[in-house]
Amino acid sequence: MALDSLKLKGLNADVFYYDTKNDSSTVAQILKRNEFENMDLIIGPFFPKNHNQVANYAKQNKVRMICPLASNSSVLENNRLVYASVPSNITLMKGMAAYMLEHNKADNIVLIKPTKESDKALYNAFRDAFNETPVLGARPALKETEMAGLKNFIHRGVNTIFVVPTTDNYTAGKMMNTLNRSAFRSKADDLFVYGTKEWIAFSDINETYKNKYNFHFPYPNFLDYYSDGMKSMNKEYRNQFQTDMPRMAVQGYDVIMHYCSEFFLNSDAFLLMNDVESQQISESDGYENKKVFMIKQEEFELINV
Repeated sequence: MALDSLKLKGLNADVFYYDTKNDSSTVAQILKRNEFENMDLIIGPFFPKNHNQVANYAKQNKVRMICPLASNSSVLENNRLVYASVPSNITLMKGMAAYMLEHNKADNIVLIKPTKESDKALYNAFRDAFNETPVLGARPALKETEMAGLKNFIHRGVNTIFVVPTTDNYTAGKMMNTLNRSAFRSKADDLFVYGTKEWIAFSDINETYKNKYNFHFPYPNFLDYYSDGMKSMNKEYRNQFQTDMPRMAVQGYDVIMHYCSEFFLNSDAFLLMNDVESQQISESDGYENKKVFMIKQEEFELINV
C-alpha cells in the first residue's frame, strides 16, 4: 500500500523482498546476490541480531540502510549511512525529561534511584537530560530518593511526579504497591508515576493503579485507530485483506513512506503513527529518530499528551 502511494507521487523503483530467516548465513547469501550491486536503499533486517552484518555491507558499498524496528545503538557507530527509525530507550528518557522541563515546572519531581544495574543507564540519561537541557526561566528542582523513602516527598495539595526509569517487571510492581500504601498522605489526583514503555505489558502492576496514579510514559509512536487518517487507511486495508491493520503493518507503511519520500522524492509524507526527526549521534555516526511521544493512561485508555 505504501509503494502504491509512492508510485502515485512519482516513485519509479525496482523493489526486492528477502526472507532472512533471522539467520546470519542467509543474510550473507542475500548480500551476495547480483541485484545488490546496484541497490539504493536497504530496509531491514527486522531483528537486531543481523543489523551489524548488513550495516557493514552498507558502509562498504555506500548504500543507505534503515532499521525499521528497535535496534541497538551500536549499529549507528561510525556509520553515517544507517538510520534508526525507532528511538532507543535512552532517547525516550531524554525526551521525557525535556517534556517535563516544559510542562511540569511547578510540580514536585522525584526521581527514584534504581536497584538493578540494568536500569542505571536509563536513570543517568533522565537525570543528565533534566539537569543539562536548556530551559526557559528557572530550572525546577529534581529530588532523588530510594523507593522506600518516597512517602517523605508526598504533600497534600501538591502535584508530585515520581519518575521510575526501570524496565523490570518486579521493580515496577513494587513501586506501585509502595506508592499505594503511602498515598493516603495526599489525594490520588495529586500523584503521578512516569515509567517506561515496558510497563504496558507488565503483569506485576495492578492496572487500577495505573489509572489511579496518572501513569505516563515515553513512546516512539502513537497509534490512534480513531484518527481520520487511520480510519481511512484501515477501511482500505480491510477491503484488501479482510482484517484490521495491525500495528506492525502501520509501522511498515510509515517507514516505507517516510524514508522513500525523503530520499527519492525530496518530499514529506503523511504518516499514520510515527513522526520522524532524524539526528546524528555525532558527525561520524548514523541517524536516530529523536521524536518522543508522551502517553498517559486514563480510564484504561492510552492518550497522547
